[in-house]
Amino acid sequence: MKLLHIIFFLTTLTLSGIINGQENTALLCSDGIDNDEDGQIDCEDSECLNIPNNGCSTCFASGLSFADTVLCANITCDVNTHPDAFTTLGIADFLNVNGNTYLSLGEKGFICLGFLDNLLVNSGNTDPDLWIFEVGPAVESSQIDLRPFDEVSKMMLESNGIIDADGDGYYPFGIVAGSTSSIDIDQIASGFSFAELKFDAVKITDLFGDCEALVTTPGSDIDAVCALSSIEVDCLGELGGTAVLDECGECLEPTDPNFNESCSDCAGIPNGNSIIDECGECADPNSMDFNSSCTDCLGILNGTAILDICGICLEPNDPQFNLSCYNECNVYIPNVFSPNGDGQNEEFKIFNGEETEGIINSYQIYDRWGELLFESQNFEFNSVDNWWTGLFKKKALMPGVYTYRIIIEFDFIGPKEYLGTVTLLR
Repeated sequence: MKLLHIIFFLTTLTLSGIINGQENTALLCSDGIDNDEDGQIDCEDSECLNIPNNGCSTCFASGLSFADTVLCANITCDVNTHPDAFTTLGIADFLNVNGNTYLSLGEKGFICLGFLDNLLVNSGNTDPDLWIFEVGPAVESSQIDLRPFDEVSKMMLESNGIIDADGDGYYPFGIVAGSTSSIDIDQIASGFSFAELKFDAVKITDLFGDCEALVTTPGSDIDAVCALSSIEVDCLGELGGTAVLDECGECLEPTDPNFNESCSDCAGIPNGNSIIDECGECADPNSMDFNSSCTDCLGILNGTAILDICGICLEPNDPQFNLSCYNECNVYIPNVFSPNGDGQNEEFKIFNGEETEGIINSYQIYDRWGELLFESQNFEFNSVDNWWTGLFKKKALMPGVYTYRIIIEFDFIGPKEYLGTVTLLR
């Protein structure tokens, strides 16, 4: 007899968060989420009701009653064409022997399936409590063992003579075969009221599979498992608990400060894309603002270039800084200023270059009708009190174009008159 390598699954597979905009697969119909946002969850949704094998109708129209996670598996036989243990999760969806919707255990193979959002319990009567969807081309027998959820359930089982003989944590509860697809817990462990016995996992072991038989799916064929008698638990396994999976996939109380935080980006958005850029700002890498808050006027990160008084972007130590706009006498007269209170360009000020000395003999501002609005005489370029600030009779003038007449007495070359216009902005 040949055996496939033993596959042991230690990692659980949670079903919450599998969202693709539809609700039409075994997993999406058993996750407790309205994936297609039509107001109907799992077995309430018509798409789930149309999935083959009548999983919803068999298990009381409760998608949450189905097993949620693979805890262990030993799948045998080289000729096994259905070795995927995860096809057993979610609601039953078997359609035909060629579809990849069920697991063949192989000769003496086994699988352990866990319940995450509910617990399998005893009904306290003769009703079936667990349903095994055994499918495939032939009917094979399987041993069913259950894992107690707590020490109390374990003690109750042992007091009834039900023993975990091999010490794997699972207790024997009979065989399913042929037309028998269910287990009544109370038939094996009698005398207990509803939900006194609690279980969080089931182990299914093939009994009569034959790897040498001329079949393509040897051993018991398992499509799904559901708890016909169950009680809900939160994601922490607490009965009546309120912990849920947050948007980061973490199981937490909604009031926990870390709720939705473990995967939040620097902007506090769960699973967001924003990161700290090279300027120390939190921004989306695809945003135009990324790496922009600390760029200089040349677009260089943390650069030092600025606009000089001539409007040219230069390093302050550049020889041409503040020089490109000076006239032949090395004087610059701006054509715009903005006395708006922001502390920049607040006055109509004239600038002189290095080694240019002189006195401003006359500094006059006129409106477009020729009325004199402001006048100042005989002051130096570095004066702080003689420049026009856009006022007339102590009132702020409207934005517009105004005329200036300026006479400068230069050292060595004498006086020179300048006529022009300046635009006042607010």
